[in-house]
Amino acid sequence: MRILVMAGACVWGAVALLELTDAGVGCLSQLFLVLGGGAIALTWIGVSIARPQVFSTPRVRWCWWAVPAIGLLAAVLAVTNVGLTIRVWLSDAELREFAEAVIADPDQGKPSPRRIGLLTVDRVWADERQVRIYTAPSGFLDCAGVVYCPDGDEPRPPGRHSHLFGPWWWYWERF
Repeated sequence: MRILVMAGACVWGAVALLELTDAGVGCLSQLFLVLGGGAIALTWIGVSIARPQVFSTPRVRWCWWAVPAIGLLAAVLAVTNVGLTIRVWLSDAELREFAEAVIADPDQGKPSPRRIGLLTVDRVWADERQVRIYTAPSGFLDCAGVVYCPDGDEPRPPGRHSHLFGPWWWYWERF
């Protein structure tokens, strides 16, 4: 049973890493993360109580403690933009090149969805001051993404936003 719990936590953690490091998390993904994470947590607690020797076997102990560590990492990613900031930072060159091309010619953003760096771009909106790159659904009908503002100003409405780094901003827009 403990092997199943650890394997399930690893699979759940991989899915959580992909989802929680994007600009938003869709409704079905939220459901999977909450229900799957809850089931793994309850099973981990149950097995820990029923078989306390999992904490005393040196070879198994570090694997067993990895399960709540994965949950803790997911919780940190869920409440911060650290994961998205890292993804955008790693994709900065490709995203910046794409955003500059869209500012120069807005038709460059038309063929979507496509992959740019570590982000999947669903659609793009641009004007002379900013490029909104929609990367993910957020909740049921809302959307989220990143905004490129080369002049250093804050993005214009609609939506909420927070600064990631340099010219990059996270934003969330209600349907």
